[in-house]
Amino acid sequence: MKNETSAAIQTENEQLKHRLDELERQKFELDKKIFELKVLYDIARETTTTQDLKTMLKVFLSMTMGTFGIVKGLITIYHDDKLCWELIASSGIDFTLDGKPIDIAAFQSFSQVKEAQLISDSCLEDAGCADTTFCQWLQSVPLKIWTPILADNQVIGGICLGEKISGEEYYQENLNLLSIIATNCALNIRNARLFQENIEKERIERENRELKRLDKKKNEFVNMVAHELRTPLTSISGFSELMMKKAETKPRESLVKFSKIIFQESDRLRRIINDLLDLSRIKSGKVEMEKMPNDLKTVIETACDNVQLTAEKKKIVLYRDLPASIPSFLFDKDKMTQVMLNLLSNSIKYTREGGTITVTARTTDSVVRCEVKDTGVGIPAADLKKVFEEFHRVNNELSKIERGTGLGLSITKSIIEAHDGRIWVESQEEIGSSFFFELPYKEMNQ
Repeated sequence: MKNETSAAIQTENEQLKHRLDELERQKFELDKKIFELKVLYDIARETTTTQDLKTMLKVFLSMTMGTFGIVKGLITIYHDDKLCWELIASSGIDFTLDGKPIDIAAFQSFSQVKEAQLISDSCLEDAGCADTTFCQWLQSVPLKIWTPILADNQVIGGICLGEKISGEEYYQENLNLLSIIATNCALNIRNARLFQENIEKERIERENRELKRLDKKKNEFVNMVAHELRTPLTSISGFSELMMKKAETKPRESLVKFSKIIFQESDRLRRIINDLLDLSRIKSGKVEMEKMPNDLKTVIETACDNVQLTAEKKKIVLYRDLPASIPSFLFDKDKMTQVMLNLLSNSIKYTREGGTITVTARTTDSVVRCEVKDTGVGIPAADLKKVFEEFHRVNNELSKIERGTGLGLSITKSIIEAHDGRIWVESQEEIGSSFFFELPYKEMNQ
């Protein structure tokens, strides 16, 4: 009876030991899976912060080396479009042998190795690179393991790792985990390339749109210049010819009238050419602002005096709402005079007879703000963002009558921005427009 009891206990102990062994095995497998998942999770977490291929693969390499305790490693990828291998990331590796650089293209010899494996003599022979300089370099580093990065069963790159710091060998479990890491690496490479392709596609589309816009602007410019130059040239030619034919028979008053017209049309040509040259110089950065301590109030009043007669001809009242004084600060006096004349002339041009224009200036501790407000025809909402573009002219009843190149406001904007200022417009159709600009208000009283 006692023997039977002992046998039963022994059998039960053996069963318990077998269960414990099985549980230990399962725990080992579970711990291994948890470790693998943690590694993949950590890599995924770090690599999802960027879509830049090089940055992403550097993170892949760094975390893979950290996982296995390695100080030497590299990732190389193959470009189908360029038919070449590129070293994307590396750590702790000298890419020379006996002072001569190693050709990364030699990784092509691994293009048929589609499983993670140790870099052994047999591996090198299978790859067809035994007894080569590349082979000698691999062994001198030394690099111990090759893990292919596969896409559609084609090698598109590889992870090459050196020895473990601990001196341990690579086990099959290590190779399996590296294969899983390489699979995730392949997915990230594909996503990054798709992302870059989309960016490139968007860039090309954006540049095409810009080219079409510039081409349209070029055509508008050619048409505008042809029209604006043809009209005064026709007048100059016609009246010059008339003067020559009638010089002896026409009264002096008629000749003076003809001469005046020729002079006015010549002056129009000069203004058009000057506008084109000014815009070209400012845009190319060839015009430097001569910033000196100046009185902005004087500049504003001088510009108002210059356009006063033109305003009176259209029965437009020009109001000035200016402070008693604006302390001197640094700006280009001639260029700011041009800004005020452009804004005032623009307001007069697009304000009907009997309207008003008000010029206001105010100062704070940091900026001077000026406003030119009119009761003109206003600007359609669709044109508000375009008014400062080169050659843009608002399509309204007065623009069909008033001539211009469409360059004045663009030049004005360029001058203001060259002073580190800003300019904008607010407008409602049939109510009027207000053009504002601000200039940095510093280095006062100089």
